[in-house]
Amino acid sequence: MLWAGWRLLRDTTHVLMEGTPRGMDVDTVCKAMLDIEGVVDVHHLHLWNLAADVPALSAHVVAAGEPTLRDAQGTADRIRATLGEQFGLTHLTLKLECTSLTEAVPTTPCDDPEDPPQAARQPTGRGGPP
Repeated sequence: MLWAGWRLLRDTTHVLMEGTPRGMDVDTVCKAMLDIEGVVDVHHLHLWNLAADVPALSAHVVAAGEPTLRDAQGTADRIRATLGEQFGLTHLTLKLECTSLTEAVPTTPCDDPEDPPQAARQPTGRGGPP
């Protein structure tokens, strides 16, 4: 009984603290997304549990070139299918971006939003935020 109570408390705390789903590696998920046709970058990637058995993902995905809305939707559909098959992720929130809109601040795949890329930390000299 004591062990069951401990497990329940541990699992509940993990969900409430929005911990990464057990057995799921953020870098592995990111690499799987980068392997999808039409994806050139992934950043602001977050994995957490909505419930003990319901993992969720949100991410910004940079699409190759200047895709049409239909092309971008196709990329999102491929991401959803791949992550569903490989990781059991079915609750996804994706923000699709175009390469031309993100060229001002170079990123590396799966940048941590709390640790921006070196180029983003440099002052621009234009009086605004870096």
